[in-house]
Amino acid sequence: MGLRVVLDTNVLGSALIEDDPLRNAALRLLEALDMRGHEVLIPTVVVAELGVAFLQADAVGEWAAFLTILRQGQRYRIVPLDLDLADAAARIRAKSRLKLPDAVVAATAASVGASLLISDDPDLRRAAKLVRIGTTRQALALVRAS
Repeated sequence: MGLRVVLDTNVLGSALIEDDPLRNAALRLLEALDMRGHEVLIPTVVVAELGVAFLQADAVGEWAAFLTILRQGQRYRIVPLDLDLADAAARIRAKSRLKLPDAVVAATAASVGASLLISDDPDLRRAAKLVRIGTTRQALALVRAS
């Protein structure tokens, strides 16, 4: 059985930004996850955060294309933010003092029983008791070994 991973905003952002120092690692990770058939989940808050970046950069066409890819649902599954997940995120936020979007990402990973939450955000390590967290490079090594 493959891995079930949750992606944080910075992983997808790194893959999309041409001059990001983690771009190559992020692209290789996404390709490896896809080629090996692992389940890749994206919290809705991650989609919203990416949308802000696209729209602030006036990249409306690129944003629409990205949404089309997500709506096709072939490579990634979007995890909606429902009442139970909102409650879990609020509890995580209250205990860990994570920013709310990070708490939603951590709650999502915990609620779906993720094998790994992939993030390069050091703040998310505060949620390590809830879910295994790895950086893009760590996840790439793990996926390649699986």
